[in-house]
Amino acid sequence: PVPVDWRNFENPRRDMMYVAIAGPLSNVALAVICSFFIRIISPGQNQILFILLSFGIFINVALAIFNLLPIFPLDGSSVLKGLVSHEAAEKLAGFDRYGAL
Repeated sequence: PVPVDWRNFENPRRDMMYVAIAGPLSNVALAVICSFFIRIISPGQNQILFILLSFGIFINVALAIFNLLPIFPLDGSSVLKGLVSHEAAEKLAGFDRYGAL
């Protein structure tokens, strides 16, 4: 987790959601970049690079999906808290202490 001082935000609940979604979005961006380079090269030209880029796509997509699970301390819990009502977000925040168990 990245330490963030939520007091600096104009709308803390919404802005923390934006901070949380940045991680999975960066994983998706890296997967897109790897797929762009795979389209440029052919498997016969440089097989090792092709395999590494394929792993880069797989790992980054898997990390993005895993991080979006709504379990504390994963990013999905912060995203979910930003999408639901204030009362529901407070109830979800109560489960944060149990998420790391």
